[in-house]
Parts: sequence; structure tokens; C-alpha cells
Amino acid sequence: MGTGEHRPSDRPSDRPRARPEARPGRLLRTIARHWPILVVLLLAVALRVVAWYAVHPSWWILGDSIGYLDDAIHLQPDRWRPSGYSLLLLRPLLPAHHLSLVTAVQHLLGLGVGVLVYATLLRLGLHGWTATVAAVPALLDGYFLATEQMLASETLFTALVTGGIALILWRAERPPHVAVAAAGVVLALAALTRLVGLALVAPAVLVLLVPRPAWTRLAMLGLGFALPISLYLAWFDHHYGQPNLTASSGIFLYGRTTQFVACDRIPFSDERLRQLCPSEPIGSRNEVWYVFDPESPLARMHLSDTAGNDLAGRFAAEALRAQPGDYAALTWEGVVRSFQWDQRSLPDDMRFDTYQRLPNEARAIGTQYEGGGDPRPVYRPALIGPLAAYQAVAHVPATVCLLALLLSAAGLLLGRDPERRGLRPALALTAGAAFVLLMVPALTAIVAPRYRVPAIPALCIAVAISGQMLAQRVRLRHALASEPRAERLLGSAARD
Repeated sequence: MGTGEHRPSDRPSDRPRARPEARPGRLLRTIARHWPILVVLLLAVALRVVAWYAVHPSWWILGDSIGYLDDAIHLQPDRWRPSGYSLLLLRPLLPAHHLSLVTAVQHLLGLGVGVLVYATLLRLGLHGWTATVAAVPALLDGYFLATEQMLASETLFTALVTGGIALILWRAERPPHVAVAAAGVVLALAALTRLVGLALVAPAVLVLLVPRPAWTRLAMLGLGFALPISLYLAWFDHHYGQPNLTASSGIFLYGRTTQFVACDRIPFSDERLRQLCPSEPIGSRNEVWYVFDPESPLARMHLSDTAGNDLAGRFAAEALRAQPGDYAALTWEGVVRSFQWDQRSLPDDMRFDTYQRLPNEARAIGTQYEGGGDPRPVYRPALIGPLAAYQAVAHVPATVCLLALLLSAAGLLLGRDPERRGLRPALALTAGAAFVLLMVPALTAIVAPRYRVPAIPALCIAVAISGQMLAQRVRLRHALASEPRAERLLGSAARD
């Protein structure tokens, strides 16, 4: 047989093919590889089933929840806050007429956030145990359980932020253009759910600029981010005659300035602004009353939503120009209180031992969403007691969040990524997102523990990456220190 001929057994079609592994075998291998996170997930599911039944069908944050449901039913932009939660979650579930379905979906989103933390760290090359530990807070933190059982935007916002980060980090060293554009869309939806999300585009842009600008990816991120924001601005303009995301930013800043403003020291440019001055002495003024109460000075002026917001914003701007030091002191006090260890003195509407009686307005809008059903939460003390005890110990303290930020900064400055897996930009993105989510509310809002919940998944990813990079630095230094010693031993052996 000539050399150009093939024996039948040499032909590719005749070679024996590897038999595909049976599905049960693949399943067992997957379970064996990921069993730690599966155990944590089982526990997380059990906790969520208990929480879902303990306060059923849902827990309310009264002012916020009423507005969210009203916006979902009447399909209108909200004056006080962006309506992303109403548009993306409450409205699609409205045909079912069950608030219990809303909270069930939120619990599923919470599980999804934990899985995303785990999967993202695996994609970055971290060990499975490290990824599992990093996912534990999102899956088992008692405050996460509480927010998922609430008619509040925190859970959706957290899922959108974590999803946007995961899209960019799925191939951290060179993210695909489509993934970057999708991340821009998801981060925009997060901004339309909570205004603090607007600032999250900054760390994403920074990651795409450093060390070498990726201009096409930046353009895709910008286009993805701009499209949902532009559509919402047009929708808001249609209802309020002004392109904006809310008609409340000036009012909230006005509420902040009422805590320190001394009107006798300010030459106001408009006498109407003096009508907004607080009457109580500094230290006894209720910020919430000045923002929301129908008897507040701003409400008694009977202005339109946008006009009232503009006037309140002007008052705040002139107060800040006249008393910048007092505002700086107020914001610093907010930062200190946000990260202090003992937070029992802070307003906390996320504790499982909180019982509430729905006012008539809440019952009316809840009944409408339920299609005539009773929206009042049923509390089951036999379950609430253990959940409250669990929540008291199973949560990430605020001071630990501050320490985690410092550890992330240490990883950025000192850590090493010798295999060039994209760990440094991944750390910059996650630590930057966590910094924004923790610091912006501390600087601009009334201090409340629930504002730190959305930052924790990004912060856990950042801490895991930082720990890996710092460990790599230690290994490299140890290896460099060992080389001269090994060379001396070899030289000594050669002489002998």
C-alpha cells in the first residue's frame, strides 16, 4: 500500500469517538465542584421562605411604598424619586394582583445577586472558597432578607448594580463592546431606580480610561447609559413640563440646610426665600417635616411641583454659599454616624421586630394593586422573633464596610496581578462603586442603615480581589527573597 493511502482505521470518520459524559455524571461533577456555594444557597432559600411567610404579603416603607404603587398603577413619573422600581418590577407584576408575588420575585433577585458575586469572582480566576465567602453577605445578611420583603427599591437597585458590574468584569481584561453597552443600559436603569446610581458611571468610565483609553468601549458605555436616561427625561418632561429625573432634588437639599441655616446672616436675593426659614432653634429642627409635611413653609406656599423644587433649590444654594463651613460640618457628622459601630440611635425601618399599621392611603392604593384584596401585612410572631434575633447578629456592620473600603484601597495601591487577569481594573470598578454607594447617601441624606445594603455585594467582590492581589504581592516578595539564598546554596555546593 502506497504512502499516500490511508488504512480504514486511520480515517477520521473511522476513529472511535469519545463517548459524551452522561448527564448524571456531569451533574455530580458540578455539585462536587460547587458544593460550598450550593450549601449556602440552600440555607439562603430557607431563610427567604421564612421571611416571606413571617411578614406576609409584604412590608411597607410607608411614604415610599405608597408612591411606588401609585406610579405603577397610573404609569406616571414620580415627583420625589425616579420611577424605575415601579416601571421595571411593580408594573409588570400588576396583572397578577399579588403583593406576595412582588416580594417573592425580590427574594429571587436577592439569590441572583449572591450567585452573580460568586460567578464573577470565579471568572476572575479566584478560588471557589474565596468566591463562596464573598457571596455569603448577599445571601445570608439579615438586612438583605428585610429589604427583599419590603415594597422598596433597594433589592432591584442592588441587582441592577451588581449585574452592570458583572457585565463589565465577565472579561475584565478586554470586555466585549456588546457587554459594555449592555452594562451602560443596566447602570442607567439602576440610576432610574435610585438617583445615587447616576454616579456609578464614573468608576466604569475610569476603568475604561486607565491605563489606556478604550474609546470605542467608552462610546458604547455612554450610548447604553444615555438611551434609557434620555427616554425617561422626555417622559418626565411630558408630565411636568421640565426634563428632569425628579422634582425633589432642590427640596431634599433644602431639608438638609434647615439643620444649620441661620437666616439672619443671609442677605437673600428674593424675599420669598425668607419665608422658607425655619422657626425653631438649631438642633431642634425636623428635616423630614420640612421636606414632606403639608404644613411646612414650602408646602404652605402652594407652588407647583417644579416651581417649589426650584425655589427650595435656590434657598439651599444661597444658604450653602453663606455657610459652607456649617454644611461641611453637617456632612462630616453624617459620614461619622454612617460608619459608627453602634447604630441603635439611627432611624431603622428594616428591623423584623417593627410592626406597622397601614394608614388609609396605603390601604387604598394597596387594595387597588391587589385587585380588591387586603394589602395589610400579617405578622407571625413565632417567626418574627427568631428572624429579629438572627438579623441582630447576621449582618455586615457599618464600621466593617469602612474597613473593607480601606482594604480595597490597600489592594489598589500595593497589590499585584502577575498573571494579568484584569484584577486591578476589576478592583477599581467594584471599590469605586462601593465607595459611591456608601458615601453619597452619607453626604446627602438622613443617615439610615438601609442605604448601605446595595453597596455590600460590590464591596465583597472588591475585598476578595484585594485580598488576592495583596497575597500575590507577598508571594512575589517571598520568591524574590528566596532566589539569592538558593543561588548561594548552589554556589557552595559547586565549591564542595
